[in-house]
Amino acid sequence: MEPQQLVTDDSSQGTDVTRALCGFLASLRFDDIPRATIERAKDLLLDHVAVALLGTRECATRAVRDTIAAWGGRPESSIYGSTQLVPRAHAAFINAAAAYSVSLDDMHNESLSHPGSVVIPAAMSVAEALNATPRQFLTALVAGYEAQGRIGAAARNAIARGFHPTGVAGTFGSGAAAAHVMQLDSAGFESTFGIALSTASGSMQFSSDGESTVKRLHAGLPAQGGLTAALLASAGLRGPKAALHGQYGVITLFGGAGDATRLTRGMGETWEIDQINFKLHACCRWFHSSIDALLACRKQRSFAPTDVERVLVRAPAAALENHMQYRPKSTPSAQYSLPYAMAAALLLDTKDPGAFAEQHLADPAVLALMDRVEAESDPSLDRWLPDRFPGLVRVHLKNGELIEEFRQDSVGTPDFPVHRADIESKFHALVSGIATQEWRDRIADAIFRLEDGPSISGLTSLLRNLPAS
Repeated sequence: MEPQQLVTDDSSQGTDVTRALCGFLASLRFDDIPRATIERAKDLLLDHVAVALLGTRECATRAVRDTIAAWGGRPESSIYGSTQLVPRAHAAFINAAAAYSVSLDDMHNESLSHPGSVVIPAAMSVAEALNATPRQFLTALVAGYEAQGRIGAAARNAIARGFHPTGVAGTFGSGAAAAHVMQLDSAGFESTFGIALSTASGSMQFSSDGESTVKRLHAGLPAQGGLTAALLASAGLRGPKAALHGQYGVITLFGGAGDATRLTRGMGETWEIDQINFKLHACCRWFHSSIDALLACRKQRSFAPTDVERVLVRAPAAALENHMQYRPKSTPSAQYSLPYAMAAALLLDTKDPGAFAEQHLADPAVLALMDRVEAESDPSLDRWLPDRFPGLVRVHLKNGELIEEFRQDSVGTPDFPVHRADIESKFHALVSGIATQEWRDRIADAIFRLEDGPSISGLTSLLRNLPAS
C-alpha cells in the first residue's frame, strides 16, 4: 500500500490525532523538509557519532555490547567501532547505549528527552540492513525526531510520575524512524506505535541510587523496542489504534494530564529537530545554564576555587529535584549531581566527560567545593519553562565580594545556538584520542555530503573501521 498524501493538520482526521500524526510521518518525503532542517540533521548526526564513539569505551557500553553481540543472528548492521555485524535490533540497542554513556547527547527541551541517542541508531541500523538511500535515511531521522519530540512533549508530565522521558518517548521515536526507512504506510505507523506502547518504559529510580548505571539502557531499550515494533508491524502484527491519545494511550498512561493537541500542532510548519539542544557539558541538561553562568562569573572577576566562600544556584524546582547528591558514587550519579557539576566546572572541565570519572569523586578539593554549593528553587524562573532551562548563580568570595550572573538558557540551544564549526570542534575534541585526523575528516565529509551518495554504506564502513590515533 502506498503512503497517503502529506498531512499538515488533523482537520481531516477529526479528533484522531494519533492517526493524523501517523499519516504525516508516513507521507513525509525528503523534498518536504526545509534545506536548513536537513543540514541540522547532518550536524546532529556528526554530534551523535562523536558522542557514541567516545561512549564505546565506557564499561557499561562494553557490557551491553558483549552481552547482546553474543546472542548472534543475521550479520546485517554495524556496531560503532567494531568490525562485527549483528541483527539490526541488536545494533540499535548497542549503539544507542554507547551514545547515552557520556551525557553529551542532544536533547529536546519540551519533551525532556534525548532523541539523537535513540533515533539515529535505530534509523542507521535499519537503513544499513535494507541498503536504503541516504535521502531515505535523513528523512527517517527527521521523522523520528518529530515523533519523539511531539509525543514526549504531549506526555511531558511523565517525569513527575516517575517515568524517564527518553525511555518512554524514545520508543516512539525509534519506531517512527525504523518504520519510515521500511516505508510503512499510515496504518503501519499506527500499528508500530500501538506495539511500541506496550514496550515503552523507563523508571526514574536510578536517580535515587548513586551506584546505578542502568540509565545507559534508557536509550538502548527504546531503540531496540521501537525498531522491533516496526518490524512486527511490517510482518502483520496489529497494534491498538489511538495508542497516543486513547484512554490508555501514552499521553494518559504516562503523561497524566497531557496535551494531545501537541501531537499535531504546527505539523509540517515547525520541525522538532530544529528545537534540539547540543550539549556542551557532560552532565544533566538542567545544569547547563547554571554552569555557563558560573563560568561567566569567573570571567567577570578572576578567582581561584579556594577563594570561594559559597556558590548559590537559583533554578526551577525541577532542576534541583533528585539532583542534590553531595557524595555521588558513580559517573552517572556525578553527572546527575548539581553540587558536583558546579565544583567540576571550577576545578576541572565539564566539557570533558573525564571530569565526571570516578577517580575525581573522592578528590578532597572536589569534595570541599561541593560542600560550598547551595541551591534554592526560584518559582519566578518557571516562566521560562519548557522552552528554556534558566539558571542564576551567585558566587560569594571569602573577601566579601559577590559576583552574579543569570542565563535564560545555555549555549547550544536554539536561542543561543552553536554552529557547524562548533559542532566539528566538539567532534574532533571527543574523538581525537580514538581515531586519526584523516579518518575524522573523512567521517565529517561523508556526513555533510551524505545525500550525494547511493547508500549509507560508506559511512557505516568508516564507523566500523577506526584507525587508532
